[in-house]
Amino acid sequence: MRIFNVDKTRELNNYEIDTKKGCLRADKMFVRHHEAVEGKPAVYGDRIEVLPNGSKQNWKDLLISPAVEGKEAYDEYEDIQIYIPLNDEQIESQYESKVESLIRERYTLSQELAILRQQESKTEEYQAYYAYCEECKIKARAEVYG
Repeated sequence: MRIFNVDKTRELNNYEIDTKKGCLRADKMFVRHHEAVEGKPAVYGDRIEVLPNGSKQNWKDLLISPAVEGKEAYDEYEDIQIYIPLNDEQIESQYESKVESLIRERYTLSQELAILRQQESKTEEYQAYYAYCEECKIKARAEVYG
């Protein structure tokens, strides 16, 4: 499938597309308009052919023009993708969302808040939580920023 810039004015090459700094969206591009076609039945007729010996040959039910199927006018479109580059705020938001989703794989929000409230009394549990959060940040940074 072909990939275009946001304005659909230029087709992009693979090296111009960085899915960590942008996203792809399905779209359509106008190809051409097809006019309506009036339906017509097949036309048959007779043809008389004079043979070399002077006799006549009469051809019955000879197809003169084939039937034409009627069609409505329509526009033809091609399925394409549009590359939408992300700005720095959107990339940072993507990073933060990724960090949060990675943390949620192990800790629910209520578990996280409980650990933070008790960080001085349950230091080992807090340190394990903190170390896991740092791992999540590293993993998210690698995924979002490359």
